[in-house]
Parts: sequence; structure tokens; C-alpha cells
Amino acid sequence: QAPSCVTSIHFCNSVCDAHTIFVTTLTHVGHVVGESSDFVILDESGCGANTAVLTETGELAVARAEAVFLYTDDGRGPCYAFDGDKWLLTRARSHLAVVLRDADRTSSPDVIQIYDLTNKLVAFHDTIEGVRHIVGEWGCFFVFCDDGKVFRLTEKDAQSKLETLFRRNLFGIAAQLAANQKFDPNAVADIHRKYGDHLYAKGDFDGAVAQYVRTIGRLEPSYAIRKFLDAQRIHNLTTYLQALHERPGLANQDHTTLLLNCYTRLKDDARLDAFVRSDKVSFDVDN
Repeated sequence: QAPSCVTSIHFCNSVCDAHTIFVTTLTHVGHVVGESSDFVILDESGCGANTAVLTETGELAVARAEAVFLYTDDGRGPCYAFDGDKWLLTRARSHLAVVLRDADRTSSPDVIQIYDLTNKLVAFHDTIEGVRHIVGEWGCFFVFCDDGKVFRLTEKDAQSKLETLFRRNLFGIAAQLAANQKFDPNAVADIHRKYGDHLYAKGDFDGAVAQYVRTIGRLEPSYAIRKFLDAQRIHNLTTYLQALHERPGLANQDHTTLLLNCYTRLKDDARLDAFVRSDKVSFDVDN
């Protein structure tokens, strides 16, 4: 028996071995598994009506003032933390839509925030006056308002998302999005190149070389090498050249000579000796 007034019931069998019934009350989140009649408490914090929904992967999402929490039959998992009185929570495919509302509805319009659970980002944030209800269907969200208006919120195509992320300099999220959407590896590498250029321009050379390393095999090595040669960033250049030599067949004799020179200038005898004795040298070296 649930400890207090039940606010939602959700049937799920995609994240556990037996059929699970998630139950939320005003004071608890719990579940009933299989043929058991026992209500097992997962969290001693509950939620109101219309603020719990199953995700596409079968987790229970619960909205509270401080965050949206995710649950499996093992207990509470990750959360999406943001303040605000969450009046309604719903889902369309891998997106969660939350309606935030002040206690006094006349003071400000309702806020609608949509989360992309796959790419871990805020996909939409805007205000709409007098939201009565929001429904997720056919991959869209339909917003019904007190004045009779109905809005349809549709997901942008992947390329439009990337362009928006580029404008905001959110290259890390863009690379993750492209990988999740199974973009061509050359396209993903180009995003890492852009991210590297952005970090390089900001003077974050360590961050830049980490991104250029992720382009190896897709981007001409001279692109990154020139940048660190011009900036006299020998440590970063060494990092890139070492990564290049880790990939069989990609480093040529010029790259090997340059890496040997880097070790010499850094007076790093240990790594120089280890490299000369390794099978990564692309030509014969006389001792």
C-alpha cells in the first residue's frame, strides 16, 4: 500500500527483468515488481499530479521544484537541476517537456523547457501565455492555451541544430550530437577541428591540441602542426605528434624527424630513447 495519495501510475517492462509498476504519491516514489503486492519505496520525496512520466528508455522522470529526477527499479539516478515550480511534465520520443508556472499565474507567462535526453541538452526554452495543457505525440509537442490557441513544437533537423550550437560556440555538444546521430566520421572530425580552432583562438592550447588529436586520420596533420609551430608551443606539438605516431601508417618521415627534434629541444632523453627503440619510427635512425 502506498504511503499517501497516489498521483500517478506507470507500467514498464523495459528496464527490469520483471514487469514494474512505478507509483508516485505526494510524499514518495516507489514501485511494485512482478506479481508482488508490496510497494517498495525508491525515494521519500514524491510529486504532484501530471509531473511524472516514463521516458523512451523506460525510466521514470519526476519533476520537483529543484530538478527533474530519473528513476529505475534500482532507485534514483541522474537528474536535470533547474529551479522553478514545475506544473506539468510530458514526453515525446527522447524529449521531456516541462511547464514552469508561478504560484500567481497573473504575474508572468508560463515557461516551457524541453530537454533532449539523448544529447543531454536544453533543446527549447520560451514563454507562452496561459498554458492549459501540453501533449507529446508523433514526435512533436502540442501546447493548448486558455485562449483557444494551439501551438505545435517540432524538432529541428540535425544540421539546423548544429548551426545553432556553432553560433553559441557549443562545439562539444555539437560533436556529441553528430556522433549520436551517426554522422559521417569526416563531419564529426570537422566539428572537432572547429572546436580546436575556437580553443586555440582563446589561448587554450592544451584544449585545442586535445581536439586536433581527435581529427587524426581525417584531417591533414600539417593543419595542426603549423599552428603549434607558429605559436612555438613545443609541448602541444609533441603531444600531437606522439598521438599521430600511435596511429599506424599515418606518420611520415618528416613527422618523425619533427618529433625527434621536439624531444631533443625538451631535453627529454627518456622519451627520446624509448621512441627510437620503438617500432613507431618511420625510418632508420643511426645511433
